[in-house]
Amino acid sequence: MRRGILVIIAAAALAGMPAIGAAQDGGACPVIVQTALLMAEQLCGDTARNELCYGHTRLVLEPRSDAPPVTFDGLGDRVSVTTMGSLQASPMDVATGEWGVALARLQANLPDALPGQNVTLLIFGDAQVAAAAAGSSEPVRVVTGSGAMVVDQPSLAGMPLAGPMVGITLLAEGRTADNLWLRVRLADGTPGWLMAMMADGDWGALPVVDESGGLVGPQQGEQAAGAPLQAFIFTTGLGDAPCQEAPDSGLLIQTPLEGGPVAMLINETRVIFGLGEDCSACGFPVHRNQLGVTTYLQAEADGEMTLSVIEGQVDVAAAGVIQTAVAGAQVRVPLDADGVAAAAPLPPEPYNEALMNRLPLGLLDRPVEPPPGATWMGTGSGGGATGGGANLVQNGDFAIGFAGWLIEQDCDACGMQTNIDLDPAKGDYLAWARSSSGQSGGAIWARQPLNLDMATCPALHIAFDVRVDSHTLPNSGWWTDGHGGNGEYPAMVRLAFRPAYQGSQFDWARGFLVYHDGATQASNYTLVPAGGWTHYEADVLSPAEWVDAFGNVQTNPGILTDIYVGGSGWDFMGGIDNIVLTCSGGR
Repeated sequence: MRRGILVIIAAAALAGMPAIGAAQDGGACPVIVQTALLMAEQLCGDTARNELCYGHTRLVLEPRSDAPPVTFDGLGDRVSVTTMGSLQASPMDVATGEWGVALARLQANLPDALPGQNVTLLIFGDAQVAAAAAGSSEPVRVVTGSGAMVVDQPSLAGMPLAGPMVGITLLAEGRTADNLWLRVRLADGTPGWLMAMMADGDWGALPVVDESGGLVGPQQGEQAAGAPLQAFIFTTGLGDAPCQEAPDSGLLIQTPLEGGPVAMLINETRVIFGLGEDCSACGFPVHRNQLGVTTYLQAEADGEMTLSVIEGQVDVAAAGVIQTAVAGAQVRVPLDADGVAAAAPLPPEPYNEALMNRLPLGLLDRPVEPPPGATWMGTGSGGGATGGGANLVQNGDFAIGFAGWLIEQDCDACGMQTNIDLDPAKGDYLAWARSSSGQSGGAIWARQPLNLDMATCPALHIAFDVRVDSHTLPNSGWWTDGHGGNGEYPAMVRLAFRPAYQGSQFDWARGFLVYHDGATQASNYTLVPAGGWTHYEADVLSPAEWVDAFGNVQTNPGILTDIYVGGSGWDFMGGIDNIVLTCSGGR
């Protein structure tokens, strides 16, 4: 945290400096901001773990009903976060000089062995934060998201018990203290563990359990002493900064560079700050280690919660859908009238860089500068991308693992991974493989939602590098000839569309294989050399490309919903890298 405090300004403010309230409105606002931040820095700089500090007037604390008496009504007061029921910070009032600022340092799911590593929570302006209680012993039903796996221990190293699955209802009876795993029961009563981000349901009040399923720590409505404010509900003002020097009201959360990813339940939305570990056979999205995240949050009941990522990466999960945002991007989550998640998070989009540059980042433990708004996706609003020259695909070079991608598989003995050593000269790329198929069909895909309104995109161009290492199915598969579809290829890229008018979803698809025996009719493939890289480009909407697997002209596209990359067939092995999808000629 910055030092060298201007003690004279802070001391004058502590004495109730009248000049602030008496100044013209245009001049008062910058002075209030400067004074409030300097005071909060001086008074709260040494706030301890699981402490809440009163940084600037005015803050109103409502203690928990079972908390001992506390004093939190003056500058510099501190209380244990475990006593907090709710906190209301005041919006800026240029007449009185009020602008509420509070700082807390939380343990969350960080280990006890790292007492110096904390999650910093900064609350400023018109913001209300209410702690969410934990500990109901009643089991709840959860529905699995796409690619979910149930394993035998709460770890990425767990052995699979069931899955991959999607849309399956399971009974959840507990959660780990870090909110990363749920203890569930399969239909036959077998206990197992499900990654929490792959579960849709109201599980936040489940009791904390250990690996055997036994209860851990305070239960039955008591907030777990080791993880205060790891679950909370908040709302903020929006667009309420009265001058250019002031930020809009909100919350800043910064996680440390050590201790592992931080998991929180915010407005009943699962949020993981930072990347986890690699696991090539887990069946769900996991990533390489990359810790240290700074995020700006705003929320409006019966509106949206917005998480803007300034540093690192954030995974946001609700209603069985995971969206991933990297630095320079934001994810929005629809909220109901109670301020909790009402629907799935919307795809990531660039944040407003000008707003980020006004945030009080100097009060955080680690210096950080907001990067430019992300340019690898469209810039639309309302959850859908629009036409433009930027890459519509997030993390198309897989430089940050599976970030932005969801894994969907319908096969045994198959998997996907990134950051592999098969081709060191190529660097990071996405690879997949299947073995021991017994000449039965199967598929594995990495999917990324796009939601592009094709009315804004008269020309759609795709480019990528692809490889096929091996395959045992010698053609595009007999099933497609008899039933329709895209064919079965060891490497394939699919763009999924909803029609402009009525009709069913359909795909543009291009497959790649080393050889074809001529026994099947689908023609949407390209032959490539085994074990080498081939660059492919296509104008998707051109007459030569805008056809199905048998050369029939496709219907008019309405919405480009998703991109899929992966492989299908019997045994196969392939990979892809440097995916670039752009549209031009938007109107």
